[in-house]
Amino acid sequence: MLDWRRIDLNNLKVLHALMLERHVGRAADRLGVTASSISHRLRRMREDFADELFVRTPTGMAPSPRMEEIAVPLSEMIASITLAVSSGALEALPQARRFTLVVPDGLRQQLLPVLIHSLVQDHAGHSLDIRVFERRSYATELSQGEVDAVISVGGDRDDRSLVERIPVACDRLVCLCGPLCPLAGTDEVSVDDYLSAAHLYSLPWPASDNHFDRLLARDGRSRRIMLTMPSHLGIGDALIASRLVATIPSSLARHLTALHPDLTIRPLAIDGTEGTVFLEASRQQQRRPEIARFKVLVETAIRTVLPRSPAAPRT
Repeated sequence: MLDWRRIDLNNLKVLHALMLERHVGRAADRLGVTASSISHRLRRMREDFADELFVRTPTGMAPSPRMEEIAVPLSEMIASITLAVSSGALEALPQARRFTLVVPDGLRQQLLPVLIHSLVQDHAGHSLDIRVFERRSYATELSQGEVDAVISVGGDRDDRSLVERIPVACDRLVCLCGPLCPLAGTDEVSVDDYLSAAHLYSLPWPASDNHFDRLLARDGRSRRIMLTMPSHLGIGDALIASRLVATIPSSLARHLTALHPDLTIRPLAIDGTEGTVFLEASRQQQRRPEIARFKVLVETAIRTVLPRSPAAPRT
């Protein structure tokens, strides 16, 4: 059993830096220490966790499955400490500041009330500009200060030197059905039932570019999309009036069922439904205290509306 009283906070900071940088030298630069110090502390943590934690590969340090489990709760702990020591950064601004945040459509409805309370009510005078997430790199906008933070979904991109990308939380795709939908009466939606249903697609990019549809295509499968909408706005009414099913994040599904009690959530018995939500910020811009503070506020808001990672550190 791991004795958490023996864990050195500085060693946990090393794990966090390695998770972000995937490189010993860059992690050392990030923490202002030597590469040998990083290696020494990693050896200590490997002994404490009885796991390799990171494995050296041709492209850098790859996290082990155990490290992947630790990553989100570790990031949460570091964020809590950062929030405590950086409090007051927004209040100390000499004038009102407009913060720009990019948010995926599947998270915007749940997140906005929490963000407005945190930023506008608690820090009167500051304002918030929300932009719709697109499946592309935001490295240029983040580095130039045009965007302060990005909540992203999907895989990694080749802009690690400019952008810090932190895994914040996890969410899972589920089926959302109206009372007329044939899937509403099932306990769990099987692959065959899912593919035979008529679907509502509500993302701003084509299904051919959608990660889940590409996973289906690898197995020679595709869903029958009968209605395409540019966003999730209005899908509750569309589902209630039709036999269609929508595949959306579970957090959004819970939000919509609270607004439309006739809707039903059904789990999907298909691989690839779980995904990680990331928070992106410019490495250079977040050295400014107000950007660092804003980033922590956003991270805290995400964790308020999204479930924590289902995997917690084992003891």
